[in-house]
Amino acid sequence: MDGGGHGGGGQLVDAHPPALGNAVHQGSVAQAIASVPAADRAAVAEALRSSVAAALNDLVYVTAGVAIVGAVGAAALIRGKDFRRRDAAPPGAAGEQAGQEAPEPAR
Repeated sequence: MDGGGHGGGGQLVDAHPPALGNAVHQGSVAQAIASVPAADRAAVAEALRSSVAAALNDLVYVTAGVAIVGAVGAAALIRGKDFRRRDAAPPGAAGEQAGQEAPEPAR
């Protein structure tokens, strides 16, 4: 598909200026494709589909990168003593075992 005499790359975009982009941005993709000359409709439709796929692909990569940086940061910044061991007694139990009474909750 050579786009009806329009070469590849940016020439198709140059042939259909910002009105096409504005229509797509506003969500009227079907109307945007219908406004393009019949010879260019298939190329425009394919360009729109591939641009959505490329944008989602980039979004997944960025999201994965943020998740990895967050996981590494959490592993590096959380101190080992901030974790409670499963076999350790709950925090309030240490005082009660030593013969001290726990304070009554406020009413």
